[in-house]
Amino acid sequence: FKRTYARELPGGVLENWFDVCVRVVEGVFTIQKHHVKKLHIPWDDRKAQRTAQIMFERMFEMKWLPPGRGLWAMGTSMIEEKGSAPLNNCGFTSTKNISTDFSGPFCWLMDFSMLGVGCGGDCKGAGTITLKQPVENNGVTFVVPDSREGWVETVRIVLDAYAKGKSIPEFDYSEVRPKGSPILGFGGTASGAQPLIELVEDLQKILDKEVGKPISSTAIVDVFNVIGRAVVAGGIRRTAEIMFGDPSDTDFARLKDRDEINCMEDRLKKLKNSSDALKLQEEIKNHPVNKYRWASNNSLMATIGMDYSKFVDSISTTGEPGFIWLDNMKKFGRLNDAANWKDAAAEGCNPCGEQTLEDREICNLV
Repeated sequence: FKRTYARELPGGVLENWFDVCVRVVEGVFTIQKHHVKKLHIPWDDRKAQRTAQIMFERMFEMKWLPPGRGLWAMGTSMIEEKGSAPLNNCGFTSTKNISTDFSGPFCWLMDFSMLGVGCGGDCKGAGTITLKQPVENNGVTFVVPDSREGWVETVRIVLDAYAKGKSIPEFDYSEVRPKGSPILGFGGTASGAQPLIELVEDLQKILDKEVGKPISSTAIVDVFNVIGRAVVAGGIRRTAEIMFGDPSDTDFARLKDRDEINCMEDRLKKLKNSSDALKLQEEIKNHPVNKYRWASNNSLMATIGMDYSKFVDSISTTGEPGFIWLDNMKKFGRLNDAANWKDAAAEGCNPCGEQTLEDREICNLV
């Protein structure tokens, strides 16, 4: 509680449970009051006060709790400045339209991940766009703003350069606050520019291999994953990702396969030359499986009656891929009820798998 949800009060002390309950309840009623007043609906302060006290008492006794995001963010100035996104647990975005909006889903995931929202994504855009080699930079420099939006815009520039054959500017990171500096609104301390610098480098390495051919599901997941890694490197920011692929996509199903790493580790045991050993150790460390593919749980969009046997070995060694049955998610609200198709527009789910979501929909759990 103290590490994750309690915020710093004036004087440097952390909130107690009482303080958090007050902040959350007052935050909820402030939002409600502003909403009601905006719509010119009558508001009774005395009635609201009585209801707020009941809400506080029940929360204090843990008869109900907001989502963890609500414990942390409700009632802060951040909600007034950035809107409701930091209150939400999870979201989902589809790559189905990356042929016309290549950077869109990746930047959406990054934006919401930096607000603490766990996100899912899919590989529906695989094969729908052929990437281009960025043209040579003609001396343009982009000064990265010291903000969440600035980091996202940096990633958007890189991605769009490969989608449209544009140039990648020289990035000036001098405005990004140094590592260890306090982040006043969001809380915690800054990570410095290094995670963003590495993210830009990793994006270029991944996409350079895709130039001139239809983008692969591997590249799509890797882009999502390096973004997740950069967000986690921020320290106070935590993220969770789930990625969905097609059962016929063997590359997707083997994304976490460690055969190549195991071979490299066997070679390392036999090396006697220290410089060769150090070089191989670095290769193992920077292998995609070790460096960033841990950032997502990977699952297949399964169909009823399909052959699951070919995934057994992978599941027994890595625990993945998982399975979701999207048809059932669309068809049923609760599986013991009749089909109602209330989630007919669902395209995926949150990283924990209990909430069906449409493209770029977010959710919370109380």
